[in-house]
Amino acid sequence: MISALFIGLVLFLLSKRIRISEPYLLIIDSKDIKTGDIENILKKYTLLYKLRSKTVDKEKSQLIVEIKIKKNKIQNLLEGLKSQKDITFVKLVSYEGDLEEA
Repeated sequence: MISALFIGLVLFLLSKRIRISEPYLLIIDSKDIKTGDIENILKKYTLLYKLRSKTVDKEKSQLIVEIKIKKNKIQNLLEGLKSQKDITFVKLVSYEGDLEEA
């Protein structure tokens, strides 16, 4: 009886867990993507990130990265990316995906 109550309580708490951060899709267009520089910025301002797509053509490249941003760091992340000289476009889209730590 006690173990059933304990298991029920644990399941209830897990179902009501508070999300640390909402997931976003980060879209980056660049003339010449330097993934090392972008990765350093992502490490600094995100909790987790995962490359979802990389497109390269003659004139530009595009990365789509699923991220979870550290608390109150959205503006810092966007400014850090915009400060890179070859990045021409940065877009952050709210995302209802399932980014989990591997």
